[in-house]
Formats: sequence, C-alpha cells, structure tokens
Amino acid sequence: MKKTTFLFLLLIPVLGFSQSWDFTNDAEGWSASSSDLTVNATSVTLTTNGNSNPILVQDAAAVNAETNKIVAITVKVSANGPTFMRASYPKDGGGRIYKSTVITKDDVDFKTYYIDVTNANWTGTVNDVKIHFKEDNGSNGGSDHTSTGETVEIDKISFISEIPREEKESYNFDTDAEGWEPTGATIAVSSGVLTITPTVGEAAKIVQSTNNIDATTNKYVHVTYKNNSTTNDGLRFQFRHSGDNYTAYIGTNESINTSSTDFEVLTIDLTGKTEWTGLTQDFQLVIRDSNNGNKASAGDLEIDSIIFSNNATLSTNEEVLFTKNLSIHPNPATDIINIKTKNTISKVLIFDVTGKNILNASNIKDNTLNISSLNSGIYFMKILDSNNYKTTRKLIKN
Repeated sequence: MKKTTFLFLLLIPVLGFSQSWDFTNDAEGWSASSSDLTVNATSVTLTTNGNSNPILVQDAAAVNAETNKIVAITVKVSANGPTFMRASYPKDGGGRIYKSTVITKDDVDFKTYYIDVTNANWTGTVNDVKIHFKEDNGSNGGSDHTSTGETVEIDKISFISEIPREEKESYNFDTDAEGWEPTGATIAVSSGVLTITPTVGEAAKIVQSTNNIDATTNKYVHVTYKNNSTTNDGLRFQFRHSGDNYTAYIGTNESINTSSTDFEVLTIDLTGKTEWTGLTQDFQLVIRDSNNGNKASAGDLEIDSIIFSNNATLSTNEEVLFTKNLSIHPNPATDIINIKTKNTISKVLIFDVTGKNILNASNIKDNTLNISSLNSGIYFMKILDSNNYKTTRKLIKN
C-alpha cells in the first residue's frame, strides 16, 4: 500500500478517519466478479469477459459508517464500457442497498465520482462492499452491461465524511452561478451578473454549499450589488462553522440601499464574530424587508461579485485580478504545469480529493511546477503569490 501520512486538513473541514485503497501493486483485498481483475502499478483494472455487469468486491472493508457517508471512486472507462456505477452493501433481513451514479465512457483521464451511501442500514462497521458497473438507461437500477474486452480502470476508492469542498474567495458570475443555489427565490446569470428574484413573503436567499472559505485570513465579505426593490432594505449574511461541527447558523444583519441606480459595494465586517475562524462553509445571503417581518418583498437584487478578503475595502485591483486571470496549463498534465499569471508565485500546496496535503512547493521558478511524483487523479492546488494573494484551482494528473 502507499504510505499514509498525518494530514492537515484544508479543503475538508470535517473528514474524520477515511478509509482508502489506492492500489499500489496490490488489489488490497478487492476481487472481481463477472469480469477479470488485473493489478497495475497504481491501479486495478476490471476487464469484461462476456458476463453481465462487472463487480469489484470487498469483504473486509471495515468502513466506519458513522463517520464516512460518501464513497469517492476514481475510474477511467474504455470506449464502449459501462455508463452506470452502483455501490452496495447488505440490507437488514437480506438483499442489498444500492446507491448509484451515471458515469462516462471513452475516458481520456481518470474521473472521480461521489456516491452518498447513507441509509438506515449504513451503520456501525461495514465490511461487505461491492462496486457494480452497469448500463445507464435512466432508471435507478440501470440495465445490464454485457461486453468482452472493455475495461474499467480504478485508481482509488475512498470512504469519506463529505464531498470535498474547494476553497474559493471570489465569485464573479462570468458564466454561471458558481455553486450558489436559491431558496425562496429564483436566480439567473447574464453578462456576469447574478440576478435574484425573491418570492414575496419568503426568506429569500442564495446558499453556497459547494465551496468553503478560510475565515481566519478572510475577515471581510464584499458584495457588489444593485437593489431594484423599493422595499427590501437589508441583507443577512449567515454561515456555519467548525465550533459546533457545522450545525447552527451564525450571522450578521446589514442595511442596503433601495431602488439602486447603479452597482455599489456592501462590505460585511466579520472581525467581531468569534465563530468566523478556520474553515467555514454553507454561507447564505438572505434578502430582507424590515417592514415585512424581515421576509422578502418584490424586486430583483443583482449581484456583480462576492469577494472574501482580509481588506476592509474592496480592491477591484490586484487580488481580484490575480484570482480571475490566473490559469494553469496543461490541465490534465503529466509532469510539468505552467502557472500563467503576471504575479510572482511564492508557494503552491497540492491536496488530493480526501484533503491530504500531498505536495508543498515554495521555490517556484518561472511559475512552473513538476508534478511527476503525483499519482494519476484529481487534485486541488492552492496558489499564493508574493503579496500573499491566493486562489485555488482543480488539477487533473494523467
């Protein structure tokens, strides 16, 4: 097995004790059913042999089901391989519980899929785990996949507490909502602006459940907005934090101008919130009308950007431009990656999908980095420049 190291968690606030198999010259207790199993240097391969629905079988998984609710499976499927993947485990009274996801075929690179395996039967320590491969037909169970010579290469299987979140400080809505979802409202993105249309009488809000933020180094939230409502006069920013294991929401209320004629910046100062520390997640912006019981009234709210920073004033400046304009290439990459930016890179930290800090580099020459030591898979890069501006990018290693 690959060496396991003590990890400092950055991307995942509550990981617990994950269980992983990374298949370094070893099947690590997994076997094949309805297919043939080959052990490679850093992966295992299921090859179809004319039987239906290849299965990867583990009888001694020893997964802590109380802590680890998600299975992350990194696979690469051949041109005509299966397009439906299921994880299963025993059901009380007989049979099995199945949880599934659609997958792609004809893959060039490995892809990581996350399956939520929670159920009343997912409890205690689970040993009997199977990964099934079938054909997607739009149903919950899929249909039979029967072929010969098609392959599913499995790079890694991990049971983790939650789907990894990327740390993100800047939301500019160039093409989409960037993970923000509406509750009690509808949203639309056009020309770099997120427009929120509240439902009258509801706690209309947008919720960010995809990414997280390092609250220790980002004490201010800058919201560039235009309020088209004549009556909605407040925004509430609220969040969940590590102090109570991300249970209750803590927040602060801010006044906003009504009937805006142009965009303006609302700066939310969180320096006085003791809970605003460490990795924080599940932030929300709630639209309020103080004359309507703090529920929303009619009128759109347009948001040009939401920026987290440690500056009390919004720099439309260098930090925003650093985050917005930085790119990495090639991506996917095999050995050398180039970080394209006008800034000087001071440090790069690389984390795998379970939050393990895999690589730290502080002597970055010509904004290039050698990643040949990494195994194939998906990683997150935290990139810092000489001004300590930072941003995060996803990296795929061939």
